Amino acid sequence: MESITKSILIGKNSRISKCSLIPTDLDSIRATVLGKFYEGIIAKWLVEIKKYQFLEGKPSVYWQDLKIPNGSKYKDYKNSLENIKENKKIRTNSDGLFERNHHEYYLWEAKNWPKWNQGIPDEEQILKIFKTSPWIFAKKVKHKGTGKLIRGVIFSWWKNFDKSKDFEKEISRMIGSEFKMYFTSEIIDDCRENQYDWYLSLIKEQQWNMRDFFYQLKGIDKK
Repeated sequence: MESITKSILIGKNSRISKCSLIPTDLDSIRATVLGKFYEGIIAKWLVEIKKYQFLEGKPSVYWQDLKIPNGSKYKDYKNSLENIKENKKIRTNSDGLFERNHHEYYLWEAKNWPKWNQGIPDEEQILKIFKTSPWIFAKKVKHKGTGKLIRGVIFSWWKNFDKSKDFEKEISRMIGSEFKMYFTSEIIDDCRENQYDWYLSLIKEQQWNMRDFFYQLKGIDKK
């Protein structure tokens, strides 16, 4: 079975509509649709397969609580934090919060852009995200009005890349806490191979949702 990455093509390999007067990238539409529900797949997989507990509600990182170490390699992160504070921004919300081993909390951020390719290595793209919004240094969050100390960060990215394990270790050393990456395409490939009931239910729900919508676009009443 080929990887799901083969289902969303990028660059010159992208499939272009033959029917639209406006240039339309069909693979971008696929990526957009997946982008609207993939977080549910990742969250459920982390719960069912990795035995995390998902806590409902978005956790908030307050910028005033961030402490970024001194040193030249932290300069960009410090500058970004200062700019954020100068613009009177108080906090940022992450995609989720997971718990493991009784009160070990992990902040979760998901970035899933199969079509996004800046022509630079994945690790540089990720560092660019962190330098723009240095929430990665958070050691505590507020969740449903309650403060929680963070043991580490879970970060979701579309597909694996060379030296990703070395990159994980580098980020862990930089932030002084655990940093773990999970790759959406690998999670989906595992779900496709094992045909988990919960995965099939999620996919079927979206399949019927889009089917009904396209029937309505065509003017066909399907109950």
